[in-house]
Amino acid sequence: VMTSALPNEGKTTSSINLALSLAQAGAKVVLVEADLRRPKVPLYLEMSSMSEGLSDLISGPKKLTPQAVKAMLHPYESTGLKVLLSGKIPPNPSELLSSHKFEELIEMLRKQFEYVIIDCPPLLPVTDAAIVSAKADGCVLIVHAGVTKKPHFIGSRDAVKAVGSTILGVIINKILGPITTD
Repeated sequence: VMTSALPNEGKTTSSINLALSLAQAGAKVVLVEADLRRPKVPLYLEMSSMSEGLSDLISGPKKLTPQAVKAMLHPYESTGLKVLLSGKIPPNPSELLSSHKFEELIEMLRKQFEYVIIDCPPLLPVTDAAIVSAKADGCVLIVHAGVTKKPHFIGSRDAVKAVGSTILGVIINKILGPITTD
């Protein structure tokens, strides 16, 4: 899971860059757009935001099958990266992401891919990223250098720990100039 404390800290850009780097290195990678409120992956990758995707898979009445999941995956250019877009914006994102069907989907993707990178909304405004990180191996917190305030970072760290998830690392994003220790 890739997330941050607040919006506009570079979660989606970091998710895409990590997924592309791994795919271009030869790994089997899927990027899952789990921001079901304000999805940005389709915009950044110039894919149709009208495509069916995650919300359709987990809200539909049909049983999840590997074939149904495969049909929803979009190849990104010739990079080898597969992308599962968010699909239609649902009225109940947190409920969908906390569902058993979403857990089934994550397990299916784990069996098909070496890396499952999940782009999530920020932790402090909504619970979605915390819910998803509890179902994943852990999360990477994104920090906007010079902008993310310490209490926000601590709040996001605590939200991840509160659900029993692991912080796999931190990415300091948007660094302008040399880093000082002042």
